[in-house]
Amino acid sequence: MTLNPHGHRRAIAILVMDTDGTDVVQLTNSPDWDIEAAWSPDGRHIAFYSAREGNFEVYVMDAYGACQVRLTNDHEFDGFPDYRP
Repeated sequence: MTLNPHGHRRAIAILVMDTDGTDVVQLTNSPDWDIEAAWSPDGRHIAFYSAREGNFEVYVMDAYGACQVRLTNDHEFDGFPDYRP
C-alpha cells in the first residue's frame, strides 16, 4: 500500500479511456490497490490483482466494472492475471 504525503492510504484503481485519452471511466473503487489489469480475448472481461481484502488475490469483472469476483483465495503470490487464447 502506498501513502500520500500526509501519511494516508492511497488506493490505486483500474480505469479505461478512449485511445485519445478522453472519456476516462474508473472501474474499481476499493480502499487498496487494484493493479495489473488484463483484458479477455473477447473484450468482455478484465482480470486484475487486488489487495482489497487484506492480501493480493486475482479478481475478474465485466468490461464495465460490474460483477467483480475473487478467483483465488490464498496467502501465496498468485502471479499476475493474464489470458491466453
